[in-house]
Amino acid sequence: MAIINRTELLSDLVTYLPDQNALPTPQLTSIINNVVDNHIPEDDEIYYAEALCKSLKVAGLMNNTKYSVDSASIIEEEVGNVRYKYSDKNGTSVWKDFLNSLSDICPYLPKGGYNLPTTFGIQAIKAEAVVVDTCTTNNLTL
Repeated sequence: MAIINRTELLSDLVTYLPDQNALPTPQLTSIINNVVDNHIPEDDEIYYAEALCKSLKVAGLMNNTKYSVDSASIIEEEVGNVRYKYSDKNGTSVWKDFLNSLSDICPYLPKGGYNLPTTFGIQAIKAEAVVVDTCTTNNLTL
């Protein structure tokens, strides 16, 4: 059993994330460690693509949340002599689009790819029927 090379995994994670990634290397390393330790069957090289795909998803979710929270109230700012104007559409759509594209990207990741599980349909819960014999409203029996 060959364990997953986490340095290589971090390098691939950074490569496949959009340029707008705002997460620092220690946080990306933490994501990788959490995914490998807790969300794949075992720390084995055969699960490399699954670990990479799931790490990309977590990093995308965290970037999306970070962008939504950090820039929610910023419309424009001035740093030195440069003025930045922000759009509420740019960053959020990048991360939502990235997350939506993972099901298309993950099968082609290095070392065999991985198919993200998808769920379609509805969930039906069977319950006992409620039977009302009489109904009283304003002293009237219906």
